Amino acid sequence: MESFESWLDALRKKRERWVAASHENDFDRGIWNATVEKYADPAHFIFELLQNAEDADATWARFELMPDAVIFDHDGRPFERRDIEGITGIGNTTKLEEANKIGCFGIGFKSVYVVAERPQVHCTIEERSIAFAIRDLVVPELIAAAHGPASTRFVLPLPAESAAATVAKVRSTLDQAGARSLLYLQHLRRLEWTDGSMQAYCMVENGGESIRTLRTTADGKPEQIDRFLLLSRPVRRDGAKSDLSVKIAMRLNLGGEIMPEPTPTRVSVFFETEEQTGLHMHVHGPFQLTDNRANIKRDNEWNEHIADELAALLAESLPGLRDRGMIKRSFLEVLPNGSDDLSEPWDRLRSGAIAAFREHPLVPAHFDGHVRAGDAARGPADIRDFLRDEGLAAFAGLPDRRWATGVLRNSRADAFLSSLEIAEWGGAELLAAFQRAFGPIYSYSSDAEVARKACAWFDALDDEAVQRLYLLVDAAIRTQKRSISLAHSAFVRLEDGRRTRPGDALLPPIGAPLDEEAAAHGLVLVRSALLRVGRGRGKDVEQFLRRVGVKEIGERDYLRAIIGANYVAGATPPTVERHMQHMRRFLRWHAEHGDVRMLEGIAFLRVEGAEGYHAASAVYLDQPFVTSGLGLIYDGKVKGRDRRPLWGGYGRLKREPLLALLKALRVEDKLFVHRTMIPYTHPHRHELIYGFGSARETSTCENIDYTIPQLPALLARSSPEISKQIWRAVAAVGSHVMRASYAPNQTHEPHRALSTLALGLRGAAWLRRMDRCASRALSPHPSWPPASQQRAMRSGCTRSASPRSTVAARKNITHDSARHRRSAFQRSSLTSWRRFPRKRSKNLATRCCDGSQAARSARPNFPNARRPTRSGAPSVWPNVRAPLRRRTMKSVNVASAQATRMRGSWGGLILSTIIRTTAARWSAKPAIRRCRSIFRTARPILRRRSCWLRRQPNSPKTTSRSVRHVARSGGMRVPRPTRKWLLLCDRQKRRRSR
Repeated sequence: MESFESWLDALRKKRERWVAASHENDFDRGIWNATVEKYADPAHFIFELLQNAEDADATWARFELMPDAVIFDHDGRPFERRDIEGITGIGNTTKLEEANKIGCFGIGFKSVYVVAERPQVHCTIEERSIAFAIRDLVVPELIAAAHGPASTRFVLPLPAESAAATVAKVRSTLDQAGARSLLYLQHLRRLEWTDGSMQAYCMVENGGESIRTLRTTADGKPEQIDRFLLLSRPVRRDGAKSDLSVKIAMRLNLGGEIMPEPTPTRVSVFFETEEQTGLHMHVHGPFQLTDNRANIKRDNEWNEHIADELAALLAESLPGLRDRGMIKRSFLEVLPNGSDDLSEPWDRLRSGAIAAFREHPLVPAHFDGHVRAGDAARGPADIRDFLRDEGLAAFAGLPDRRWATGVLRNSRADAFLSSLEIAEWGGAELLAAFQRAFGPIYSYSSDAEVARKACAWFDALDDEAVQRLYLLVDAAIRTQKRSISLAHSAFVRLEDGRRTRPGDALLPPIGAPLDEEAAAHGLVLVRSALLRVGRGRGKDVEQFLRRVGVKEIGERDYLRAIIGANYVAGATPPTVERHMQHMRRFLRWHAEHGDVRMLEGIAFLRVEGAEGYHAASAVYLDQPFVTSGLGLIYDGKVKGRDRRPLWGGYGRLKREPLLALLKALRVEDKLFVHRTMIPYTHPHRHELIYGFGSARETSTCENIDYTIPQLPALLARSSPEISKQIWRAVAAVGSHVMRASYAPNQTHEPHRALSTLALGLRGAAWLRRMDRCASRALSPHPSWPPASQQRAMRSGCTRSASPRSTVAARKNITHDSARHRRSAFQRSSLTSWRRFPRKRSKNLATRCCDGSQAARSARPNFPNARRPTRSGAPSVWPNVRAPLRRRTMKSVNVASAQATRMRGSWGGLILSTIIRTTAARWSAKPAIRRCRSIFRTARPILRRRSCWLRRQPNSPKTTSRSVRHVARSGGMRVPRPTRKWLLLCDRQKRRRSR
């Protein structure tokens, strides 16, 4: 074998020729830039030297920082000739076949030329201690050996101008990354560095279960301990002699919990590179790096494969970590999440972790154990701590769900759980479950069984837990943007343990005892412990209950309790004395509040001649309380009139409050007209209901009829007192009760006909003849026609008044003032047609009642009109024989106004109504339409004639001419000016209707 000296001399000469050729071809700068200047970090050579020590299987290494040099020693294997060729070569590494070695480039050692121009190597080769320096990057030159054979030494002489800066940079790098540089090394266990009198070292300790501990000691500083969980997975590469591996290192705290790195880490290829990962754990893999060892190569198939292997390593290690008890809340901070700035290929680790958490039960459960992401639930801490897993299953109806561990909002753990898409169960879901549990339950609902279990869980809670639930619901309601009502939810716990709705519960009085009588009558009181347990919690619960509708107990509640305990079906009736006490409370309540709704439909009144208590609808008032005469109607002779008189014992009570209460409850104290729908037995039902075509009946339908119950039976008794009550009942409500009307909707004009009441009154003999004194008692004004005429109008007979009485009446009428006539005419509502404005129209039948000349002239136009006779046949013209020729039109209008004034009394109202209904019976529909046409024609003519006659009031010729003109107009012979005037009126009416 050639001697080492000869071999080294030959190698030196060959490299010198290469250097000379480079100088000759001006390749010096290009080679320098390609091999040295690419290292931006001047301290990068530290890791290259550690790389050589690891490749040489060294167990310790040491840096000695001197003012003019940096010395590196390690105890690795001796140098070989190929090592000298590699360290002095460019791109001719000897470690290509050893793929598991750190160095992959022959130019790695060239990083020392950034700080030293002529590095020296003191080593042992072929059992000889030699030393050589390297000049011009590649030329080895032997120098005097000054080091023993126990180790290999690298001496880096520093230029004087940059020595201090280089030493400071090397010291800082060793302090920061010296210990971490040993994390992935297999052989190097101790690293030392000295700087004058300062000395520091780092030691590696391999514990069980893949835990590696790094201990760093420096002068004047406490020992620093860094513990890491090291996960490893082999990677096979085709053509490689040995297996490679990918590794993940996670920091552990002193308690053994996995913690995230405070800042994102860089990828390591045995040593850290400049490639940022965005992860909060350390990853290592045999990536193919760029020639400056700063970054991994992009779009490289091998590097993509290594990234996939790292993702698989993380995913497959998670179940094992769970079994070791390491997947806790802090572990979620380590895992990559959506908020991390991850780029390719590091985002694959996040996808792999999410897939593993969805497939395996890895999510830390809040109450011990782990759960799959699909079976977990997240929510606020107060809801989670209150419900626990049992409440989540029973109250929320989620038996397969468990609470995930609680984490801080906006933390890394929260971001990772959010990326798992774990179901949220917070305030809105609590409200929904609360309403489902305590709301109305329908047997066919799928939630019936869930609600039953929820109620059973709630009933088993103690009072303190119920308080907490109420406050949670209160907080959830306040956070909702929409209004939430719990009025129909039976969740308020009562004293006896039952539950009820808020509107049915009462807050017990504070600082005052309960009413002794009402306390035993089933008051629904909220459990007092809910309002008094806990210092501030009880007041908060009380405020919540008030907001949802629970009221404080008051007199109304006591009265309801009394009613429920004494006056409902199945209750024990109270004694008379106790009942009188109750009545006094009822009267006092009504006097103060005017409210009787709680007594409506309640049987709490006593009646004469019967035991027990009766509702207000079964009682009427008469002597000794009021003089109503209802005793004649409710004497048992009329079927259906079965009310009983009020008990006389109530006379001991105050009269006015008692009557006010009874009237508010609609106890009958007089005969009433009832409004009903048109019955099927109505004679004119067909004309009322039909004739609207295909019009649809809507909510605006008008279907009105009026009657007095049992009216035929009451009239059949022929009692003057009963007739008087009927008269008063009808007069009290107005003439509209004489008409029945129907319209399917508001777009149609209603059809009208006589009401059932009018038909009953018209067809029965119920108005008695009276003498003069009695008739005057019924007359509201001395100008009303005398008794003989009133009797004819009341009875419907044809006996007319004598000329003498008519003249007397006429004299009285003509003395009224024009202002009084005008106001009386405008107040008339009984005499208006619906088709015309109420101020300007008067019914033809009323005009006939007034005895006006226009009506007398219009009479012959009715084809079926019959003159009054003495036989008692009905007639619509009771005044047609009155001497009218000597009366002017002014007197006619005054008489009409005076007759209209009678609408203010019940007598005038009834008389006008009877005449009107008689006219409707006498005439058919065509005749009624003819009446309207006549009136429309006569009205403007009468107005113009009246204006003219005011200037000439005593002109018989003019009056006669007016009467003849009206007669011709009644026969539909209308002059042309009148027709134009009528067209103008119609246009104005249509314009107003719009």
